[in-house]
Amino acid sequence: MGDVSALATPWVGARTGRPPFAEAAERNLDHVRRYLLVFTGDHALADDLAAETFERAFRRWRRYDPRRGPELPWLCGIARRVALDHFRAESRRRRREERFARDPEGARELVGEAREEAKRALAELRDLARGLRPSLLAERGLGPALTALAGGLLMSFQQVDPTMGLRFGLLSWCILALTGLGSIPGLLISGIIVGTAESLAIGLWDPRSRSLIIYLIFVLVLWLRPRGLFGRK
Repeated sequence: MGDVSALATPWVGARTGRPPFAEAAERNLDHVRRYLLVFTGDHALADDLAAETFERAFRRWRRYDPRRGPELPWLCGIARRVALDHFRAESRRRRREERFARDPEGARELVGEAREEAKRALAELRDLARGLRPSLLAERGLGPALTALAGGLLMSFQQVDPTMGLRFGLLSWCILALTGLGSIPGLLISGIIVGTAESLAIGLWDPRSRSLIIYLIFVLVLWLRPRGLFGRK
């Protein structure tokens, strides 16, 4: 009974005896800072790296298992990786600065190329914004206006309730899916098809079956022509 397999033991803090992170951080903060001070020889840098160390440790705290060892070696391992990442980044920065110092003309050319790239990107974004502006105006202005008009017309012949738009929203989605993308005339024709099918279902069969007829047409069209009746390739 004393031997418990690793597969039978869940990986959670409540079963492994993992303490709260705040307690572990308070207990080991000074030790980790002294370790980083010995590692770097700089008080300010040791403070910054200690803060980053405990930030990483907080994100990985659920993966810490006290049965594998005490908290301090685990935290010092994270601190060592943080310090090495810092030194690698500083080394790359120094090499880049030395390269630019040895070849100032090349550095100026790189800066000039970066500025030209930034100018071209900014010009492309401005052109894109000019092209999107009419569509945004239509989407945010014309769309709500037509929705309000449709709601006002509906209020003239049926009772108003908070969920009255649900059925018409589904109906509009069916019309859009039947039409496909890229055809305004096709959207009008699909609306006429759906309206005619709904009227025939009400007049010739059962008024409760109108939604069934619409969804049946919707499924058949998507099955036979997935991109819609008037959709582009």
